[in-house]
Amino acid sequence: MRTLELAYARGSMFGRDLFHYGLSAVVFYFCILSTFHQGAFLQFDLVTQILHKLGAWEKTGLTVLLVLVSYALGHLLLAIGFVYRTVWKRIFHGLKHVKNLVYAEGKVKELVLARAEVAPGVSSYPHDYHLFCEMSAYQNMPDVHATFIERYNTLAFLRLSLASSALTGSIFCISLLVTAPEISELIIAFFWLVMGVLLLRQYFITRTGFLNRVAAAFVIRGVTEE
Repeated sequence: MRTLELAYARGSMFGRDLFHYGLSAVVFYFCILSTFHQGAFLQFDLVTQILHKLGAWEKTGLTVLLVLVSYALGHLLLAIGFVYRTVWKRIFHGLKHVKNLVYAEGKVKELVLARAEVAPGVSSYPHDYHLFCEMSAYQNMPDVHATFIERYNTLAFLRLSLASSALTGSIFCISLLVTAPEISELIIAFFWLVMGVLLLRQYFITRTGFLNRVAAAFVIRGVTEE
C-alpha cells in the first residue's frame, strides 16, 4: 500500500510539473504564432503536409520530442522569470504589491530566526527562510499544508512562469518587428507584453499570500507547542 501511495505521489508530481512547464511553453509558442499569424498559417500548412507523410512511429517519436523540448523550454522560461522578478522588484520597489512581498519576507525571516532550534548558518541563505516555516507546517499539519499552503506556492510559480512566457515571447516578437513593423503584429505583441506584466504583478500578490500562510502555520505551531 505504501509503495502504491509513493508511486501515485511521484506520478502526480511529475504530471503537475509536466503540465506546468508544458503550459508555459505553449503560451510562449502561441505568443509568437499569434503575433506572426499570417506566416504562421503558411508554416502550419507545410507542417500538416509533412505530418501526413510520416508513419505512426515517426509521429509518436516527434510528439515525444516536442513534449521534451516544451518541458525543457518551460524550465528555461521559469529561470528567466526569476530575472524579471528581480528587475521588477528593484525598479518598482515603491509599489504596494512589492512592499507587501518585502514585508512578508521580512516577517518570515523574523519568525524563523526567533526560534532557538534554527541552525546558525541559516542567515547565509535569506531566500530559504520560508522553507523552515513550510517544512514545519508539512510535518505538523500535512492536510493544511496540502490544501492551504502548497496551492498558493504552485499558483505563484505558475503565474511567474506564464508571465515569463508572455514577456519573453512579446519581447522576442517586438525585437523582430523593429526593422519592418506591422501595425497589427505590433498590437498583438504589445497585448502579450501587457498580459505578461499583469501576470507578473499577480505573481507578487500570490507569493505574498503564500508567505503569509507559511508564517501563520509557523506561529500556530509555536502556540500549540507552548
